[in-house]
Order: sequence, then C-alpha cells, then structure tokens
Amino acid sequence: HRGMGAPVRDLYDIGVASIRAPSELAIAVNGRPERLINTATWTWDAQNKAYGKKAEQELKNVPAEYMHIQENPGTQAARAATDHLYQFMQIKVTGNAITTTCRSKRFERTARYTTPIEARNGFEASGFNAALRARGWNPRRILGEAVAALNNAQTLTITPIEGREDADGAFGKRTSTRMR
Repeated sequence: HRGMGAPVRDLYDIGVASIRAPSELAIAVNGRPERLINTATWTWDAQNKAYGKKAEQELKNVPAEYMHIQENPGTQAARAATDHLYQFMQIKVTGNAITTTCRSKRFERTARYTTPIEARNGFEASGFNAALRARGWNPRRILGEAVAALNNAQTLTITPIEGREDADGAFGKRTSTRMR
C-alpha cells in the first residue's frame, strides 16, 4: 500500500481517473477502509506543494485538460478519492430482481440482477463486495440474505451505508416483508 507516500504519478493518475474512469476509481477507493483513505488524502493534500514540484520534474507532456492536476496533484487526488467514497449503499430485493445502488458525491451506480449467479458475479465485478468488506460487512452473508429473499418472493432492503458511517466504521439497517 503506497497511499501515504504515493508517487506523484499515482496521484496524477487518480486525478485523471476521476474524469476518465470514475467507475473504476470508485471501485478502487471503496475497496479500502474509509479511515485509510481519509488519512492518505489528508497527507496528499498537506504535501501538495512538494508533490507539485515533483510533478513539474517527473510529468512531461501532460495534456492541457489535465494541467490543473499536474499543478496540484496532491489536492486533486485527495478531492477525487474523497468525492468517490460511497455515502450510500443499498441492496433491494423486490419481485424478481436484486438491485444494488452505490452513491458518492460524484458517482452513482445501480445494477439489477435477476439470478443468484448474476448477482454473485455482479457483486464481485462491480466492487460491491470489496466495498462491503472494507466497511466490516460480510458480503457472502448479505448476498445469501438477498438470494433467500429472491427465492422466497420476499422484499428485502439492506442499507449498509446511509449518510455518514458511525464511529465503529459501518452501520446499516434491514427491512423485510413477505410478498405472497
């Protein structure tokens, strides 16, 4: 983990990813514990001036549209990472589908799965499982609950993150009703 003493190229790439690949940045950022991201981003921002000097020397031929990132790599990477941290995550089971929603300041992803295999593969590929693990949740158990609700024609809502996390790192709530 190079977060605290990240090479300037990494910070530049994080800033560019927020523009060019926000989905991938959200997956990467949310796969790490929020406290770790907050500590790293604070360090990057605090050392922005030093990173800016390194960027002048190390980053050549930067496209004009990314010059603001080269000039302030620490601050830009810090903003990009914190803006992509999920502030809301939810799993909903209704009728014949499992729907997941992830939302941050600058990114939102909603996915719909109609089979347990599709959900299992989608939770992993989308980074949903990694985001749950980073917040202390058991993705296998949560997927199991969702699949059981789907198979039993129940509605279920699991909200691992709603607004800010608590001091222990995560909280959530569940509601469930039988549809039959």
